[in-house]
Amino acid sequence: MPEGKPSVHKFQEIISEIFGQPLTNQAEEASQDFWNHWNEILNSINDDSMHINVDMLFLSRNFPEYGRYNIFKGLSIILLLVGLVLLFFSWMIAVATLIASFVLRSYGNSVKSKSGQRFIEELKSEIIKNEAKGMANLCAHYIAGTIQLLTNRGQAHWPAYPSCVFGGDVKFIK
Repeated sequence: MPEGKPSVHKFQEIISEIFGQPLTNQAEEASQDFWNHWNEILNSINDDSMHINVDMLFLSRNFPEYGRYNIFKGLSIILLLVGLVLLFFSWMIAVATLIASFVLRSYGNSVKSKSGQRFIEELKSEIIKNEAKGMANLCAHYIAGTIQLLTNRGQAHWPAYPSCVFGGDVKFIK
């Protein structure tokens, strides 16, 4: 696969391969907008003026390797319920259980944050290794709703045009 900016057709073909199905009209329009603003997006990512926010719930459902935090979140809820029931029988054991619940929840939040950061770093490193494939992957995650793009000028989240991140206005793809 060639390095650099491919043709818009090739770019959409790469995104289609990522999804494993043809792009919808909305996805084609978003990928066209992404392609039209290629250099601005690439430069903003490279100089860290664009931030990528990750929807961790969506990410963990579609990529289980990023969902380890759900185990700790679930255990903390179970311990919270057990601790509340134990309040009626032994307040000392209940307090210890509630503290354990809080610690598990805090640890789960830490794992969640690190997983999101790891995902973002992997996206950025893929752009550095293979610009066309990395940008297509970034665009695919944008279209799928996994990520949100942010700059000091605006933000963009599906189904808004990706270029909204640079203008501050929000235009939705119809």
